[in-house]
Amino acid sequence: MFVKPEPEIQLTRLVPVIELSPWDYQTAQRPAPEGSVEDLPHEWHRFWQVSLQDAGITAPAPYPNAGSFFIKVEDITEPSLINNLVRRAFESEGLSLQYADIDTIDEMLAPFSGGYVLEAGGSSVAPQCCGGLADFSHWRDFARWTSEDWCMIWIGHPCIYGRRIGDSFEISPLTDEMAKPEDIKTAFAVSVRSLQSAVLDAETIVLDLRKRIIAALDSQSGDSRRNKLIAKTLTRTANHEDDE
Repeated sequence: MFVKPEPEIQLTRLVPVIELSPWDYQTAQRPAPEGSVEDLPHEWHRFWQVSLQDAGITAPAPYPNAGSFFIKVEDITEPSLINNLVRRAFESEGLSLQYADIDTIDEMLAPFSGGYVLEAGGSSVAPQCCGGLADFSHWRDFARWTSEDWCMIWIGHPCIYGRRIGDSFEISPLTDEMAKPEDIKTAFAVSVRSLQSAVLDAETIVLDLRKRIIAALDSQSGDSRRNKLIAKTLTRTANHEDDE
């Protein structure tokens, strides 16, 4: 008797990452590799490592591969690394970690740059220029999308688009923000339930980092209210006005 095979189950993950740009951390000008990351991944990895070492940072393995400037949020566990990243976040906005008051922190401190890597089977899409942890709100909203019309998912620029077809979400390749619907193509698809589950898991990972930041700051300062605001701001998962 012929038995219809079960459809292949694709593992879907939405992996929170933050970006550590080597140019933001190096204290001396270093020549970047003369070639693309695709052609020279290990050379770019070494350039990244030594640039971070200027700031006293030994980073976890880059994600998703050598040559990337992303690290997984779940790998940011060492208090020394957390303190370094928090201090650098303040310095990049011209703020003092020690002296900035609560109002200034709330108005000027930005969430970590980076975003979310979507993985589904052998397909993936990573954050682009100007992406950040606050882009979670776009993934959360898309996970609730019910229309067959294309919906822009902001991951930086270029962005991607998605739409719901039955029990699946179709995901476009990297696409211009001003693309016409008829010009958008499908790169791969994920099940609705798997993406919705992945979104929930991603939020948990970011909120766990928030707790680790609070713990690291509390070990150095007793200003609990200020420490919680710093941690919340750096790990904000929505636009400022939408983050409760």
